Amino acid sequence: MNFDFDELLTQMTNAATATLGPDLTALSGFSQRQLYAMATQAKLLSEAHASGQLSSDAYEFLLNGLHEMGQNFEATLDGLSAIMAARVRAAVEAVLWRAVAGLTGLPLH
Repeated sequence: MNFDFDELLTQMTNAATATLGPDLTALSGFSQRQLYAMATQAKLLSEAHASGQLSSDAYEFLLNGLHEMGQNFEATLDGLSAIMAARVRAAVEAVLWRAVAGLTGLPLH
């Protein structure tokens, strides 16, 4: 049995794309909702501060909350990115294992 490098590369790319596609769609939707929420909070905070409805302590407290929202967004994106990368690696690895097993006739784990 011949080793078809181009076919293996195509299968690996297809596996990665098929795995990543739905994750990217979900990540994009999540990101848009989070960014909208942060922008809304920033707008409300700015308006309340400009109108004099907030004490400086309340303003600082809410501003810190907005900062924490950004940090939580970053941490969530980091975690989701790691999960997505692991899923792509597993999909590509499965293609590689099938190719090697097909060529060698040996089962691989």
